[in-house]
Amino acid sequence: MQAGSPSRFRAIALWALAYVATMTAILWGLQYGRDMVVAQLGDPASVAAWREWAEETRRPTDADQPVERRPVKSDEPPALILMRDHFGSVRAVALVIGTFVFAFLGFLGHGIWRQRGIAPGGSRHSMHE
Repeated sequence: MQAGSPSRFRAIALWALAYVATMTAILWGLQYGRDMVVAQLGDPASVAAWREWAEETRRPTDADQPVERRPVKSDEPPALILMRDHFGSVRAVALVIGTFVFAFLGFLGHGIWRQRGIAPGGSRHSMHE
């Protein structure tokens, strides 16, 4: 496959399309998960239940307990705080990790295609090129 050939352009376009589709799916899934977490944990009843449990952790424990429980410091569930207040950071990290995984799998796929003698553009290669 030569540098400016149509099959090379098609292969690059397919990889770019697959990348955009994968990152879009990751972002959509994160947004869906965020909406579910905020809806469930942002409910006043859920926040009240969290505060009741957090208050229970602040009470002194029995001396016969094998492990001393640390008191909870947050007034809201950590998952709610993460998804509501730090969602931009979650999105950025997901995109970075997703990009690395996509690139790694693309590298593996390209190597497999080359080893089998078939390039992503569909042309046959000799294994000794």
